Amino acid sequence: MIIKSLKLSAKEAKFFELLVDYSRPKSIEEKDFYHEKLQALSPKELREVNDIEAYKYITEPLHIIIAEMAELNVFKNSVGWIKGRLRPHINLKDAEEIIERLINLEILKKEGNKLKKQIQHIYTSKEVMSKAVQLYHKKMGALAIEQISEQSIDEREFNAISFNIKKKDLPKIKEFIREFSDQMVQNFEAKSGEGEETYHLNVQFFSLTK
Repeated sequence: MIIKSLKLSAKEAKFFELLVDYSRPKSIEEKDFYHEKLQALSPKELREVNDIEAYKYITEPLHIIIAEMAELNVFKNSVGWIKGRLRPHINLKDAEEIIERLINLEILKKEGNKLKKQIQHIYTSKEVMSKAVQLYHKKMGALAIEQISEQSIDEREFNAISFNIKKKDLPKIKEFIREFSDQMVQNFEAKSGEGEETYHLNVQFFSLTK
């Protein structure tokens, strides 16, 4: 249905399907298999980045946040403006370094006085990726805790519930959560230049017993 609604060509549709498959691998071998397929079909060269710059991008959530902010309808290519609009604290020097890194990694592109978010796939070594993603989630979790008391109720939604499950249902539950997150983006993500605010969806599902 998504492919049909986007009116993708046969090659574009195949690339889209491979991206979905690549995001949900069951093994390292399977991930490598889909990466090779993507490499062959990609309209841009897929780069594998195993350096410290890519690690910093993943472990510091402000990179992803600022990259998303670049598509807001009021975005200004100014570290002062970015600092003033961000809820997480950031100093001007760090903001400059993050923007420079996003440009170097080709996530943002400078066009005149404007910054444009690019479609770019970045891969790191699997060991680095695992540690980096863990640190990313820790930082976003800490930010969520902070914002419970910082944001008014009409600006946020926090919800939690504890319940019992059967272990055999865990894979289905994880898939349900992934599909929910995908649907949120597909249904509510504003087009480039039309967004008014940048939000983050945190979904955690973890065991309370051992």
